Amino acid sequence: LRKELHTSVEIHNRDPTDLFTGSKLVAELSGGTIVAAFVKGDVSGRAAIKQLMLSSGETCVEERADLVKNFMNEVYSLGHSHHPNVVELFEGYAWDDDQGNRHVWMVMEYMTYMSLTTCLEEGWRKWDAH
Repeated sequence: LRKELHTSVEIHNRDPTDLFTGSKLVAELSGGTIVAAFVKGDVSGRAAIKQLMLSSGETCVEERADLVKNFMNEVYSLGHSHHPNVVELFEGYAWDDDQGNRHVWMVMEYMTYMSLTTCLEEGWRKWDAH
């Protein structure tokens, strides 16, 4: 996948759930969720993880293709963005579970306080409260 995306971001073909602990739901998306979690063995290491599950039964082929395409575009964009105002993408994971569902995770820099969407939708007043 990394060759296909032409990016330096590592995409691992394994289940990474054993690498993180204390996950907390941050946002629900149309295709999945974003959680905040701690990296095991690193007390100060916190990450935001965008999790998609492409169920083999529920989602039609076109929807799955769109989700994968959007994911790959996001990985490509973040993998090439190196700017202090852009969230850093650390690595990705893609694997199939025993039920045939495809899981895709993007492990990103954790943003303190709130999401960019919240800042844009509710203005900076909420930011000032922190």
